[in-house]
Amino acid sequence: MIEKLRSQLKDKKTYPLKGQGSSQYPHRSRFITMIDRRKKEGKDDTYMYCAPGDCRDIPSNYVPEWFVSASKSTLLPDLEYGDGQNALKDANSDKAKTDETKEKLEKANIGSGFHAKGGLLTFSFQCKAADQIKCFLFYNGQVIRLFPDEIEDVFPQIFNMEHPRNKGYFTNNKHFKSTMANIEGKLIDKRFNAFKGSCE
Repeated sequence: MIEKLRSQLKDKKTYPLKGQGSSQYPHRSRFITMIDRRKKEGKDDTYMYCAPGDCRDIPSNYVPEWFVSASKSTLLPDLEYGDGQNALKDANSDKAKTDETKEKLEKANIGSGFHAKGGLLTFSFQCKAADQIKCFLFYNGQVIRLFPDEIEDVFPQIFNMEHPRNKGYFTNNKHFKSTMANIEGKLIDKRFNAFKGSCE
C-alpha cells in the first residue's frame, strides 16, 4: 500500500511534506487510514490520506506524548479545520460532550478522543524504529496501549462476542491464531521489554 502511495507522489508538487521526497515517505510523517463501515451491505470504503500540517510532521525533538496529542487533534478534519487551533481547544474541553446536536456532530472535527457514541475505533501505530513499534487503542474517548496478549481480554469489551460471526473466534479460529502470530512479530518493542524484564 505504501509503495502505491509513493508511486503517486513522484511529482513533488503533489507532495505536501517539506524537505522530503516521495521516496522517503512516510519517514517522520503521520498518515491516516480510515475505514468507513457505515454501509450495511457491500465492501467497506477505505481512505488513506496525510494528516493536516499542524499534526502531520513528527518533530525531531518530539516528546512521547506528541503521538497521542496528534491523534487527538484530528483523524478526520472538518471543513473549517484551518490551522487546527480551534479543533485542539475543543478536543481538550467539555464542549463536545455538552453540545451534541446531530447537525453539529455530522460537521465536527473527528479526533481520537471523539467518542462517536461508541462508533469510532482507532488503532494508532507509533513506529519509532524497526524494533520499537507501539500500538494504542482509542475507543469511546479512552485510550490504552494495546499488547498482543491483551487482545482476547480487550476486544470482548468492545465487540459482541455472542454474535454468530464472533462467537468462538478466539478459541476455534485458525485465522485468529495466524493473525496473532503475525501481530506479535510486528509489534516489537525491545526497550519496553528490557524495562519490563528488569521489573520482574
